[in-house]
Amino acid sequence: MASEITQRQRAEAVIGKHYECEDSWYSCPLSEEGCANDGEDKTRCNCGRDDRKVQLELLLTTARQEALQEAVSIVEDWPLGIEDRLGLLDRLAREGVNE
Repeated sequence: MASEITQRQRAEAVIGKHYECEDSWYSCPLSEEGCANDGEDKTRCNCGRDDRKVQLELLLTTARQEALQEAVSIVEDWPLGIEDRLGLLDRLAREGVNE
């Protein structure tokens, strides 16, 4: 059985790691090696990676919501009985829209 990949995991894979430089003075404090610059806040990203991740998660959420709304409008137009339509809409709401 294939494991379910979450939206957060997809965003992590696309965005990649925090910036690391050979000279760790210039690395992001949240990188695996950390930052040697004691003047940097060790709890905050300074390479922009976390901001890009938030933006990507928002885009993914918006895309899924738009896909779900489109699917709902298509199902509502199908020539099915009300019970069949409600069943399909319920399934879409529970399972979401696959890529």
